[in-house]
Amino acid sequence: MKPSINTSLIVLAQELNERVSVLVEDEYEKSRLGAWAGMLFIASMKIDDLADGLFNENKEILSFLTKYKSELTADLAQRINDIESSGPTDIKISSLDEFNQKLKSLLIQAHSELEEKNQSSALKDIWIVLRVIHQNRKVNHLLQAIN
Repeated sequence: MKPSINTSLIVLAQELNERVSVLVEDEYEKSRLGAWAGMLFIASMKIDDLADGLFNENKEILSFLTKYKSELTADLAQRINDIESSGPTDIKISSLDEFNQKLKSLLIQAHSELEEKNQSSALKDIWIVLRVIHQNRKVNHLLQAIN
């Protein structure tokens, strides 16, 4: 049975940190190897949750845009309608991320318009969406591994 991607990344991070870095004399290069090992370790912990996080983030943004599109300009509302019907056709991380970037662009424009109109309930809701986005991007998972 093949090891999972997570396990492979963890082993690679450990090998870099414990076996390869001791062979390098230059302190700068050692620190770079340590940084790479740390990033691999973080990636191994986040890889399973990445697609799910993007999927939920996309759902959250799209829900917000749909809820407030009647209060936006006709052009922006039409672009929201267009993107609703052109969601990703698969669950690849690259597809979900590409869709996510398009949604975020619309979210920024919607935020700007709603701020100009001083729509307090919409502004309150957008902060909830932004909090969800921020939660998905945090790296505090590493703290669990240190303890």
